Amino acid sequence: MSVFETDSRLPFTAGIVAIIAVLGGAAAAVLGAIFTPVSLITFLYILIALLLLVLAIYITAQLPGYLRSSYALDRNALVIRWGSLREIVPMAEIQRVIAATDLAEGLRLRRFPLPGWWRGQGRHPALGKLFFYATDGLQNQIVVITPDRNYVISPYDAEGFLDAFNARYDMRPTQQVLYSRVEPHFKNWQFWSDHAAHFLLLSMLLAHLGLVALATGRYPSAPAQIPLHFDAAGIVDRIGPRTQIFAPVLVGTVLFLLSIAAGMLVYTRKERGMAYLLWGGGVAVQAMFVVAIVTIAFA
Repeated sequence: MSVFETDSRLPFTAGIVAIIAVLGGAAAAVLGAIFTPVSLITFLYILIALLLLVLAIYITAQLPGYLRSSYALDRNALVIRWGSLREIVPMAEIQRVIAATDLAEGLRLRRFPLPGWWRGQGRHPALGKLFFYATDGLQNQIVVITPDRNYVISPYDAEGFLDAFNARYDMRPTQQVLYSRVEPHFKNWQFWSDHAAHFLLLSMLLAHLGLVALATGRYPSAPAQIPLHFDAAGIVDRIGPRTQIFAPVLVGTVLFLLSIAAGMLVYTRKERGMAYLLWGGGVAVQAMFVVAIVTIAFA
């Protein structure tokens, strides 16, 4: 089996630079939140920092695919390696290969906008879906066409790859190979297609963000002393400094994280109903803290 590597230098460098830039932006947002007087602007700084941190994690998770990518050929199959993922394409199903530049007109592609980052899905009016596993531009890409799926690759030695492909294609397969896709176990979790779980987690996240936004937005205009407790008749019987407005936020944050962790733990043990219960309870708890903020901050 002949193995053809990709040129990962450009995508790797672009990824590292992007990670450094994004983490720098997150650090700047954190400093802004620390040194800016508490207000709704503080919440926006925190939100920006969290979003940038998620983006940095995403870019970091994609790097192994670009660093460990190659295309292996023999008479029976083309094996596309992308990090821990393998696409095994039977040679018997390959109809032809063409230059990607032939598809430039009308091509639509969704990919992360970094130089050399050509991992994603595209569509062409003539071929339909295209699955990109490439580290170089269209001018150096090759399209492998099958009846069901089309692959776009970029071997560093494109000419050598084409010579090897044509030689093996002409010899015809020696055994039957079925298409398969091998990927890490976690990518096959039912969670990724569980819309109920997504809805509950998103609801809990939005409720918690609303809690933080409400507290930081109200703090600048809140009186120096705010009510902390009411008796049975609805009369204030305990007051405290306005910094107490953040007590529900701190407790809510701890419970938010615990709800997510506990729910995911039981979900991975096939206890979906219990996970839904935990996440639904988490939504209710965050809503209760929102009510508490409104009660003590606007009383």
